Amino acid sequence: MYGAWDWVKNQNPDTMEQAANYKLAWVPTVGGKRESRRFLGDYVLNQNDVDNAVVFPDRVAWGGWPIDIHPSPGIYGKDIPPANFHSLKTYYSIPYRCLYTRDVDNLFLAGRHISVTHVALGSVRLMQTIGTEGQAVGAAAYLCRKHDVLPRGVNPAHIAELQQLLLRHDAFIPEVANEDPLDLCRGATLTASSVGPSVIVKTLTRDPAMTRDAPCTMDRGQNYLTEQPGLRTLSLYLQNTTDTPTEATLHIEKGDVIEKTEPWIEAKAEIPPGPASWVDFALPEPLQPHQPYFVWLARNPALLWRICENAEGTRTWGPPDSRTITEGLYALRPYTSFRSLGNVNPESANNGLKWPLAGEGNLWRSDPARGLPAWLEIDFGRPVTLNTVYLTFDTNIYGRFPVGTPGTEVLAEDYRVSYHRGNNVWEVVANETGNWRRFRRHQFPSVTTDRLRLEVLKAKNGFEARVYEVRAYEE
Repeated sequence: MYGAWDWVKNQNPDTMEQAANYKLAWVPTVGGKRESRRFLGDYVLNQNDVDNAVVFPDRVAWGGWPIDIHPSPGIYGKDIPPANFHSLKTYYSIPYRCLYTRDVDNLFLAGRHISVTHVALGSVRLMQTIGTEGQAVGAAAYLCRKHDVLPRGVNPAHIAELQQLLLRHDAFIPEVANEDPLDLCRGATLTASSVGPSVIVKTLTRDPAMTRDAPCTMDRGQNYLTEQPGLRTLSLYLQNTTDTPTEATLHIEKGDVIEKTEPWIEAKAEIPPGPASWVDFALPEPLQPHQPYFVWLARNPALLWRICENAEGTRTWGPPDSRTITEGLYALRPYTSFRSLGNVNPESANNGLKWPLAGEGNLWRSDPARGLPAWLEIDFGRPVTLNTVYLTFDTNIYGRFPVGTPGTEVLAEDYRVSYHRGNNVWEVVANETGNWRRFRRHQFPSVTTDRLRLEVLKAKNGFEARVYEVRAYEE
């Protein structure tokens, strides 16, 4: 580590000037290994499974990072590319059979040593993916004790129970919805004080900070939406790195989900050689206000497009059939960012899903114009007995969440849960202030009621409530 830093800082003429004012601020005491020896389970996850997003019947975890493999010689492999980076079409599932060994009866696995091939590990190795495996293994260990079975005995006899247990505690499993027979909110009728719009638009009053150049050796694009009527010009901050003029082609597609857009129009512009500058693309038709678009620049190795990595938005790179989606924006004027939530009606808070999927927000959003407090009411249609409520709020998982930040701008900060005692009399059973978490569980003495009510009194942004899910149990 110190030798490599000495090379960058003091020896390499290509980096010394750039690193002149840099210092090595921190070095971990233990090196993080990308790969280790792996155990064999009852199934070995492979590249085809990851590439094709195979939906396993015993799926209990998931991943989404591209297959990212570094060469084994590392910096000593001078003639080897620094990485093989293979984009994926979508996220994929990890089967339970990869999380225990085939040879040791009582040994669970969660980490870079699970039953997976070298190539597939290039995606599975990510810490957040490993975290989903760890939650699955912890829940499976509980079921082993409950049913007096070894790890292999959980599948298939108890795999559905394991999946539902994970969902109950805020895990995500591809194509698995809440079917918990003990959840009293399933089948209940939900109403709310108000319902907000399904699209959130932010028009930036000043340009976000540009952080680095992205070589256009592949297609690059981003979501886009404008509030400005009749917009017929988009400007991109580009640099032509060659000695001759080059033509750039900007494509615009309609659709609020990157994976589901339809080609619409394209515009061309000639970029002369020289330093980076704003390049205008004249559109053959005006953009429509509040219509979501996907704007992408066709591959042109001569060009660099400036990135605004810290801007709130969604950008991509790669060909249409395997785009990699990440945070941030490219330098494109007029700057706007938007998020399409899909159906934000009250019933979305008990539709069995509590993550934004395929253009659907799967949450209830109150009307920001009406402010707070806002309430969500659950009508069971009959008297039920319960003592536990599970709540899942929106923490804006699309955006960055820096360490030390106490919640995000859309999070419900102060709220209370009440039950209906009869004759329109309500009694509070949970009263929370200063909340900073997405997932909350509140337990209280058993009550019998026909209705529950969640009231959001204060949110980080001060004017709206967003709730993914409400569950109720007698535990």
